[in-house]
Amino acid sequence: IYTAGGVLREEEMKSPMCCRLLAYMLLNRKVNVPQHELFDILWPEGTAEYENSAKNLRSLVFRLRQAFGLISEYQLMETTTNGYRFNPKLRIKTDLELFDHLWTLAQQSSATSAKVDIMKEAVNLYKGSVLSSWDSDTWMKPIITHYELRYKGMVNELLKTLAEQKDYYNLHKYAAQAISVDPGNVKAYYWMIISTCNLGSEELAVTQLSTAEKNLTEEEYADLLRKLRDARITPLADAFYNEKLVK
Repeated sequence: IYTAGGVLREEEMKSPMCCRLLAYMLLNRKVNVPQHELFDILWPEGTAEYENSAKNLRSLVFRLRQAFGLISEYQLMETTTNGYRFNPKLRIKTDLELFDHLWTLAQQSSATSAKVDIMKEAVNLYKGSVLSSWDSDTWMKPIITHYELRYKGMVNELLKTLAEQKDYYNLHKYAAQAISVDPGNVKAYYWMIISTCNLGSEELAVTQLSTAEKNLTEEEYADLLRKLRDARITPLADAFYNEKLVK
């Protein structure tokens, strides 16, 4: 959390439960979040803590307020008649909300250059699965999937546009970045190899193709080889494709 008064990081709170509470409140923006809803998220019925969930929740809210008080004069969460809400005096914006805003702007943009800049800013925000340490939480799964799909669609459109512009330097940069985030993105491997060949390094392209074979499924790799063969950018693609058929 960043404020004019300082920064509060997850590890400094030293409480995964406080972080989970904060994340749920941020990702499920409501004027008021009922206590029973928070009970079910933090301590599912049947767990040892469920019977004392009201007391435990008050304790978490107190600790969260204390931690936030180190970087702001305002109280972070307020108690309502049957639950909690963020202090309406605070203008809170998350990186996910910024990503969504940029995604919408990109869809609405008709100017290619402006759209590319917007897409670059958006994909640079995405570092991987949202709150991946909690990906087993039922309430997190649809959120994780939503942003994975939105990111993949965005980055693949960016790569295609950069290729159309023959901007091979940035095509290589963003393709490599996409692979680091999602090693199973076939299109990212395709565009990285295309850019590498156009930048004059077929030897490196061979290495990249070998890396793709290790990270992709057999079907995905065969699809990549077909795409490279059809592109006719280098005889290497044919060589690899024919070798795969022989195997």
